[in-house]
Amino acid sequence: MHAEAERIHFGGMLRRWLAAAAIALTAWLAAESAEAQTQKKVKVLDRIVAVVDRDCITRRELDRAMAPHRARIMAELSKDAAARERAVASVSKDVLTMLVERRLFAKEAERARVQVFDKEIEDALAALAAQNKLSRAELLKQAAQWGYSEAAYRDELAAQILEAKLINIEAGRRFPKDETATDQAKEARRVEARRLLVDELRQQYYVEVRL
Repeated sequence: MHAEAERIHFGGMLRRWLAAAAIALTAWLAAESAEAQTQKKVKVLDRIVAVVDRDCITRRELDRAMAPHRARIMAELSKDAAARERAVASVSKDVLTMLVERRLFAKEAERARVQVFDKEIEDALAALAAQNKLSRAELLKQAAQWGYSEAAYRDELAAQILEAKLINIEAGRRFPKDETATDQAKEARRVEARRLLVDELRQQYYVEVRL
């Protein structure tokens, strides 16, 4: 009887231990599954949308660049969900093209040793503020409403200044100087110089768009 009681007692302990182990195993598997799903979502959210040479442009970077445009689209098409979706998709492609080209311009700037200095960014901020009859603080506040932090807005201006420098260099290289050219003719040359420069850089560097 005593041996039988011990056997029954041990059997009960074993069943309780197995039940506890099963619960623990189920919880662990659930946690692992949740973590795997989270990692999968992170990968999807931050997937690569373009490659320029050895540089990757991620979905997160594209979303940051899209923020001001998305805010405008949401405001202008607040009552038409389908139109908003189409507009976001179309503008996303344009913004991604811009990001790809800026990567190419950065590589060309490095090769040609073209730089943008802090003073040039400050001068651009001052000029934009004056043009819009705003103080510097008011301009940055307006930029924040568009979705730019101060650092992001400065980066945006730096990218535009760098592009302008490269295009001016390219225009000077490809077209003879003409003091009599009208502003319209000069702008047409800059547009053509930009197109030719982008085409040339796309031939020099590997570019793949995955959007």
